[in-house]
Amino acid sequence: MKYRLLVVDDDPLSRASSEALLRSRGYTVDAASSGEEAVKKIEESPGLYGLVLLDYEMPGRNGAGTAEAILSINPNLYILIHTGAGSKDAIKRAWRAGAVGFIDKLDGTDSFLSVVGSWCRKYEETYLPISLASSLNERSEAIASLGMVGCSGALAEVAAKVSKYSRKLENVLILGETGTGKERVARALHRGDAQTFFAVNCASYSGNSDLMESDLFGYEKGAFTGANKTHTGVFASAQGGTVFLDEIHTLDRKAQQKLLRVIQEKTVRPIGSVKEISVSFRLIAAAKPEIEAMAATDRFLPDLFERLNVLRLNLSPLRERPEDIQPLVAFFCRNYEQESGERKYFLYRTLQYLESYSWPRNVRELENMVRRLCIDTEGEKIGPEHLDAIFFEKRPEKASSASLQEKCDTVMRKEIERVLLLGKSQRESARSLGMPESTLRSIIKKFGIRASL
Repeated sequence: MKYRLLVVDDDPLSRASSEALLRSRGYTVDAASSGEEAVKKIEESPGLYGLVLLDYEMPGRNGAGTAEAILSINPNLYILIHTGAGSKDAIKRAWRAGAVGFIDKLDGTDSFLSVVGSWCRKYEETYLPISLASSLNERSEAIASLGMVGCSGALAEVAAKVSKYSRKLENVLILGETGTGKERVARALHRGDAQTFFAVNCASYSGNSDLMESDLFGYEKGAFTGANKTHTGVFASAQGGTVFLDEIHTLDRKAQQKLLRVIQEKTVRPIGSVKEISVSFRLIAAAKPEIEAMAATDRFLPDLFERLNVLRLNLSPLRERPEDIQPLVAFFCRNYEQESGERKYFLYRTLQYLESYSWPRNVRELENMVRRLCIDTEGEKIGPEHLDAIFFEKRPEKASSASLQEKCDTVMRKEIERVLLLGKSQRESARSLGMPESTLRSIIKKFGIRASL
């Protein structure tokens, strides 16, 4: 917790009781025995406290006077009047002075903690900036081994598999939407030095299998117009290393067949050469999740898919792991601060809108948004008012695949079929289902149920 609670009460027993109760629930608490002492503490550290629990009836400066003095120093503090003197006049004076609420000392522990907790959450959402340190958890170190930032169980599971698979030589298929970090995971799987990792974006070939062949297989001098010297292809250059083929689902059929032969035979023939070259490298491929459906319908070569799909890693989209948004935002803010020298931070309540957004382009989209807001926003604080309108649009609910009536009919049909399977007569079945026999006959006819199931 990046802020403290201040308990102000002249009654030592009441003050100690409140302190002990709050500390037992994880709050960081300071105490003051008078209004004057409380004001002095706020003056010494204006930004240290988030919530003040203030007794009203105190000698010297009372609750109203103390609240007014505190808020003149830091108007963002939340002040709760906590007193047994619950007269309406006292409450009105405290509210006029700026208090946000009132807790009677006669209220039970649960009520006390509930009110304090709700105002602490409101303070965090309204004034507390998110930070990288407070965003991480015990999973984050493992996730960092991927070169990624997060704290979700989904990413931690990927990190655990990468740790296991990196010691193997089998082919790996990484599935994930654009912007989910497939290349970062591929580099984490690679156990050699950086010079033996070769990344190729298959989408750059745009169906041009000849271009792919010249890049990956290599060519001899004079093999075609413009081949002024011999070129060693990626596959031959990657001996003992790793080849990462990103967006492999975009390769055309001819290119897929050539790649399958390389994997099967572990040889390549450069364009214009009559010799086969033996190759030995680890293949890591990445694709969008729909590649499996493409292979099932023969839009992607099934044999090639099986060769690639020896070990598999699935990267969840950002919308399915919203707990990673906070550490990512804090990380991108810190990067911007280090580059520009300008401090920027997002409020917790801003984060709520980001976590409810779908992020169709995943982490890349989030990073671009954070950077844009850091540049465009005046001052350090980035609140909800700085977000684009798209973050406030109501998300349409997914259309139901079946109407309520259809769902009811499905349930009814299954139940009737279950009863008929017991071998009872229609009369007995109708009695068991609690309906007239004539109604059961009508339903059997409507759904085309075989009465002798």
